[in-house]
Amino acid sequence: MKPDIYQSLRTAIAEETPVSLATVIAAIGHAKIQPGAKMVIFSDAKTQGSFGDGKLDEKVTKDALKLLTGEKSRTLSYDLEPNIKIDVYIESIFPPPPFVIIGADPDAVPIVNLAKQQGFKVVLVDHRESFANPEKYPDSDEFIVCEPGEMPGKINLDEKTFVLVKTHNYLRDKEILKFVLKSKARYVGQLGPKARLEDLLKDLAQEDLNFSDEELQKLYAPVGLDIGAESPEQIALSILSEMLAVKHGREGRFLKDQTLAIHPRDM
Repeated sequence: MKPDIYQSLRTAIAEETPVSLATVIAAIGHAKIQPGAKMVIFSDAKTQGSFGDGKLDEKVTKDALKLLTGEKSRTLSYDLEPNIKIDVYIESIFPPPPFVIIGADPDAVPIVNLAKQQGFKVVLVDHRESFANPEKYPDSDEFIVCEPGEMPGKINLDEKTFVLVKTHNYLRDKEILKFVLKSKARYVGQLGPKARLEDLLKDLAQEDLNFSDEELQKLYAPVGLDIGAESPEQIALSILSEMLAVKHGREGRFLKDQTLAIHPRDM
């Protein structure tokens, strides 16, 4: 792979732009295309590098864009001509999804650590600077110190963002829910029992603040999968398991009850 392709790939990753790296892993019957040949495909359909065959470049680019849309990576086979077969691994590379944790109490430590291990960009939010800082949470990527009322101007919640509300304070949680449920966030987890959530939503309704079915559908409360979690580490595992299920469009069931393929191979 030429140095300019490496640089293009590094730039896309640094700018948090989705990009695909296509690599030939097997080539039968083609003298010019060899295993290890690579090209980069950007989300705007621009490319860097070439396999030396225009037909293959075009087909790989088309498939790479489909895979980027579905956030998938695949090995695909291409029959260019009789007796010519090329296998290409197309790796879709995405910026880490943001995970905004609101509430920097000690029980957030295992959540931050596990989220970072699972490839999330962790943003820790608290109204206390003495709590939201790198000394207490070295694995957090970003810290925001603000009150609930300041959040709309300081926190960006887009359609890829995961949010966890865990301030352990009823009034703060109520103000925060006003913001996060009306945002574009993909997932909103709320720590606490279901009865507490019902009270929160009832109080918000009394303030003439109602939520659509779509807004409530992204709310996961009580947060987490039912794995019998008790310790902070187990609770973190429960929460991250649910988040990964949502991220990958899964239901978090026992694999033994799964009737479909565990690793689907369709585009």
